[in-house]
Amino acid sequence: MGDGMEYWVPLAVGSALLLALGNVTMRLELVSNRNLWSALGGMMFWGIVVLFPFSGAELRASSFKFSAETILPYLIVGLLHFFLARVVYFKAVQLGGASVASASSAASEPILTAILSVLLIRKEMTLYVSVGAIIAAASVAMLQLDDGNKQKLSYSILLGMMSGAFAGFAAVVLRLISISNMALPPVTGVLFAYVVSFIPIVAIVRPSKLKSAIWNRMLFVSGIFLVMAHILRFAALKYGGATEVTVLVLSYPLFILVIAGLVKQANEPLTMRKALAALGVVLANVLVVWGG
Repeated sequence: MGDGMEYWVPLAVGSALLLALGNVTMRLELVSNRNLWSALGGMMFWGIVVLFPFSGAELRASSFKFSAETILPYLIVGLLHFFLARVVYFKAVQLGGASVASASSAASEPILTAILSVLLIRKEMTLYVSVGAIIAAASVAMLQLDDGNKQKLSYSILLGMMSGAFAGFAAVVLRLISISNMALPPVTGVLFAYVVSFIPIVAIVRPSKLKSAIWNRMLFVSGIFLVMAHILRFAALKYGGATEVTVLVLSYPLFILVIAGLVKQANEPLTMRKALAALGVVLANVLVVWGG
């Protein structure tokens, strides 16, 4: 192994595993018929709590100064990625399960990111990206053929792809931010986006329901899992290349497939079609990330 590989590989794999655990615990919460908005509110509250000390360490270590030019793009990213994308994504989890939602979201996000990068950042559309897009589309079609309630399955796939589209657009905005040297330190950027996305949820959810959700044990775990996944990914990027780290992190639909299949309460039986779709999505992401 290279000098940094011994660090970035377990960190990136850990990030993917935490993403999977966060998705499955949220699925368990939604299966218990908790209101989607209060579930999201509780998850984001604990995410904000966990992010604060890491953000403080970043700001103490840098001479960064907040400005309107820096904050405005993160306002957009917060509303797109951590509000709209999360809302439609976890509705997809509620309808079709974490395995279907994650695969359909992971299929659309890198593809849309690549297309928008061609249009907005003038990057070249490579053969790898084109083949990845075809494999991703075939994988989504495979999900639609799986057993279960076809209407719920279709809605889950569509919402998962919408979530990936919002997240992909947000990723391009972040790319434009980094090019213009206006980026917040990474954890602080996520914290700001979380706070921005938490505000409309507070406005939507009744205070009594939100208070109950905040202290729910499962949501406590879910919020910590998902936020720590971001932190491990940033840590991995200090030691490994962005391409390699991203490829490993994007393997999280495979972890979800296994974990959700083992947890009976999640009501997500492991099927051959789901396995093939998840493998296809991971392969598509490898091609898109490596070729883009």
